[in-house]
Amino acid sequence: MRRFKNILLVLNGSDLKGPETKRAIKLARANRARLTVVDVLQFSTLGLRLPSLNEKMLTLHRQLGEERRQELEKLFFELSQEIYIRCEVLQGKPFAEIIRFVQKCDCDLVIKAVGEEKRFSSILFGSTDLQLLRKCPCPVWLVKADDSAESRNILAAVQLEAIGEEEELDELNLQIVEIASSMAYRENGALHIVNAWIVFDGETLAKKLSTHYHEQVEIWVEEQRQNIAAAQLVFQRKVQKYLEKNAISDISCTFHFLEGEAEEVIAGLVEEQGMDLVIMGTAARTDLAGFFVGNTSEAVLRQIDTSVLAVKPPGFVSPVTADGG
Repeated sequence: MRRFKNILLVLNGSDLKGPETKRAIKLARANRARLTVVDVLQFSTLGLRLPSLNEKMLTLHRQLGEERRQELEKLFFELSQEIYIRCEVLQGKPFAEIIRFVQKCDCDLVIKAVGEEKRFSSILFGSTDLQLLRKCPCPVWLVKADDSAESRNILAAVQLEAIGEEEELDELNLQIVEIASSMAYRENGALHIVNAWIVFDGETLAKKLSTHYHEQVEIWVEEQRQNIAAAQLVFQRKVQKYLEKNAISDISCTFHFLEGEAEEVIAGLVEEQGMDLVIMGTAARTDLAGFFVGNTSEAVLRQIDTSVLAVKPPGFVSPVTADGG
């Protein structure tokens, strides 16, 4: 089972009442994990051209950061007697400083409240949340404001590849299944696994080709459907085997293999089943015709109104570097 051991909580506000804080504390307790609480102070450096003025501002920034760190330590003092809690204050561009801290301290999960961006353009192109989803090397859990700190219904979105009975699950899918099943087991909740699929270009080919070839197109489309159904069956058996191997096969696990665009299928299930958490990868790949290709996670996130835990594929390297890149 997947257990996070080094959790980073990005604080939003100045109390312990936020759902992201409750989530982080609950998970740290359950896993006996290290919990680092950070706040990020972002200062404007526009107009700072004189070296003497610049040095004074840097000194002031350090003092403000230290005062804020002391405030956090007081805030979390009682809890720190129960679980390991470290408080830090970062300064700079929020998403970049968070990622650098993750890299430096080898964090295995970031928990953060969904940000309230003031400008529409920042939501599309530059929000901290979106940058973390794209560039943070470890899983990122974005918690909605109305999150209840309990996950009774968990939706794991997977993207399937053509694999044989003797092959292992794709590493990204395995990570998603590990995290989702562990949380469902710990929360005594229900696990739902969804795969959204489409057959590519069938209708387009039928329209462009002469009627002489329509029968061949229909045969090709049917072959793809059969391949997809076979891969889904193999995947279902492998997941059930994983649950049995880890002694968690008694959790409620429902598979949803649905034809359609990922964002529409997932959004529909979230609303229909009242999902508390969606776990999904932030990159896609496939070698089997018929499965959706491309990173659809951002499109999905714009369609749903629930907390999301996003997982990077194995081997992902963040473009943010420790030396300021």
